[in-house]
Amino acid sequence: MNTTFIAFDFETTGLHPMSAEIIEIGAVKFDAKGKVLGTFKQLIKPAGGIQPEAEAVNGISAAMVANCPSLHQVLPRFIQFIGPPQQNVLIAHNAAKFDIGFLAVACARRGLPLPEHRIVDSIDLCQACIPPPYNLASVCQRLGIAMGAHRALSDAMAVMRITLRLGSKYPRAWENLPTYYAEAFGITAIEPPAEFVEWEALGDPNQEVEIFYAGGSRPGQKRRVIPKSFFEYKGREYMTAFCLQDGRTKTFAVDDIVSAEMVEDEEEDSEDFVEVSGFAQDMYSRQPEDVSESLQAPTKKRTSLADIFLVIIGVCFAGVIIVVLLMAFGFLMEVQEVSGDLGVFLVIGIFLAALVLGNAAYHLINAVIEDIFG
Repeated sequence: MNTTFIAFDFETTGLHPMSAEIIEIGAVKFDAKGKVLGTFKQLIKPAGGIQPEAEAVNGISAAMVANCPSLHQVLPRFIQFIGPPQQNVLIAHNAAKFDIGFLAVACARRGLPLPEHRIVDSIDLCQACIPPPYNLASVCQRLGIAMGAHRALSDAMAVMRITLRLGSKYPRAWENLPTYYAEAFGITAIEPPAEFVEWEALGDPNQEVEIFYAGGSRPGQKRRVIPKSFFEYKGREYMTAFCLQDGRTKTFAVDDIVSAEMVEDEEEDSEDFVEVSGFAQDMYSRQPEDVSESLQAPTKKRTSLADIFLVIIGVCFAGVIIVVLLMAFGFLMEVQEVSGDLGVFLVIGIFLAALVLGNAAYHLINAVIEDIFG
């Protein structure tokens, strides 16, 4: 049985597979002689957005993926491309710390079995053959390998050339390389927990469930979700679901889900509302027999001490304003004689500011009096 190799690369929105998403997959299938047997290239529309720092790394913008398929649609095609694990070996640069995790999480979140392929990290090959640094661009430069833009298929092609170049020159290093498996990442698909048995029995992929969630950024709130899959990661169970409130696929810790209830059809909900409304109407219709005794005409408001006090303050305030205006007029005449029109405008500005402050003081006094006298 001839072994074939698949060099692959993921472009993502971040560094950690539990919080970031795959936005491009690139892969090239080749044999030991370097013959290319096929390629895979696909941009992917993420459930969340693409941050500027991620776009700066790989050059993939939100506009580029706006009309692209989701990972849910692309991943099965990629699994089909890599073929059976018995005769195909996967290779990625920094696979052990990056690509394996994204591959495992992507499969587990969508309820797909983890690939059982042997996985080789080309960084291990570089460490066994050449001195550092070992980032992809530096290795290609040292080996004289042409490298295109930092995109998934371009990087996968570079990994293929590095593998062929070093593998043929240092065959013993290739034979002694460690191999990795996706299951080693510690994530596996699981059956839905007891709270979602009814949801699983319906078999409706669009069935909504209302959960009371104690975790996340809004703990203690009810959320409507459409469950997709369940998985376990490092001893903790998670649910992947489309959150109707946020409009994207999210991951929820199962032990933070306090309750889960199936959401009935809107038609049934409206019938329940009619029944409740009828019951409420019956309750509110039970009024006292003599309604006239419970309804009285509003009494005429009496003049309070606060009202009298406010009138006095208003009169005094108006008198002060008149006196100030008369004094200001005389003052303006003197200013015009000394400083001209510019001085007059300056004084008018100061006067208007004083009026604004006076009005604010009046309302403040009014509020204080009402607070004291009721």
